[in-house]
Amino acid sequence: MKKWFTGFSMCWGMFCAIPNPIPRWNSGYYRQMLLCLPFLGGILGLIWVGIGWLLLRLSAPQPLFALCMTAAPWCLTGFIHLDGFMDCCDAVLSRRDQARRREILKDSHVGSFAVICLVLLAMAGYSVWSCPVQPGKLWALPLVSAAVRCVSAGSVLGLAPLETSGYHAMGQSRGAAAAAWMLAAVCAGLSLLLPGRGFFCVPRPLQGLPPRFFCCGGTWAACAGISPEPPSLWANLWAALRCFCKEELYMDLIIGGAYQGKLAYAMERFHLTPEDLARCESGIDPSRRCICYLEQAVWAAVSAGQSFVMPPLRPDAVVICTDVSCGVVPMDRSQRLWREEVGRAVCALARQADSVTRVFCGLPLKLK
Repeated sequence: MKKWFTGFSMCWGMFCAIPNPIPRWNSGYYRQMLLCLPFLGGILGLIWVGIGWLLLRLSAPQPLFALCMTAAPWCLTGFIHLDGFMDCCDAVLSRRDQARRREILKDSHVGSFAVICLVLLAMAGYSVWSCPVQPGKLWALPLVSAAVRCVSAGSVLGLAPLETSGYHAMGQSRGAAAAAWMLAAVCAGLSLLLPGRGFFCVPRPLQGLPPRFFCCGGTWAACAGISPEPPSLWANLWAALRCFCKEELYMDLIIGGAYQGKLAYAMERFHLTPEDLARCESGIDPSRRCICYLEQAVWAAVSAGQSFVMPPLRPDAVVICTDVSCGVVPMDRSQRLWREEVGRAVCALARQADSVTRVFCGLPLKLK
């Protein structure tokens, strides 16, 4: 137990900028220090979550949120990993022989390759955190932070270090490296699949796994090869990317008055083709991506004396509905019932949708 406590203290002092209240060091405990690295990563990830949660609670502007969330892990680690990243960029991109690359790694000067890669890394992090973020998704960050450090520990323990490295005398440990890599896989998998908290879409009740868990771009029938029109690979990938930091449905709802340019806007905004469109005169085709004029499907149900029920749609569906709530209340009972049913359906879709846009005179107004 003393070895592990000392190893964790060493890990804290070396890889964390927060002052260590009980500093300890023993050069014979390098292996324990590396194996404690994932646990330190989980703690830093929790602090990272706290920073993000606080910024969201304070309704911080999106640029400020993106800046703080990008810089937080660097500041928490004292920029030690960022410094190593820049050194490696200088060495690897120099295109020199191995001996020269080792010299570049030891060089304290910063080269142009390091600066360029640092700028690209910062821009990438800022771009990711500039996207809308659901607070619940932040809880995957400790797992991601732990998984990354598992990979680092496994690499140092399993691969031969340089002769000049302080880890050279420690020797290799295949068993410890394998355990670190397995833990990395577990943490990475949980960060992606944690119900309602992972980065990607996994509906909360894992029992009876819903179809959209298995296929982000279509129905379960399409995944099983039953559907005559299975979704394309690119549609699946696009839908999976849109699952990042979102909740369980990812549709887009477009509303507006008649002849205001809703369909033209949808086709241009979402790169739709005529094959993607599903006309709703006789009902809704959930296999198509774009549901055109939902109010027609509601009218068909009301005319038949039935209540309108929205079928399960594709996660990347685009729903277009004409606003029929304005104007004089009709005298005909069926038309009043139609307006009410359309209003209820649109309200339900608006709660579930990723975005809601109102189009007026061909101009989009973002409502959500």
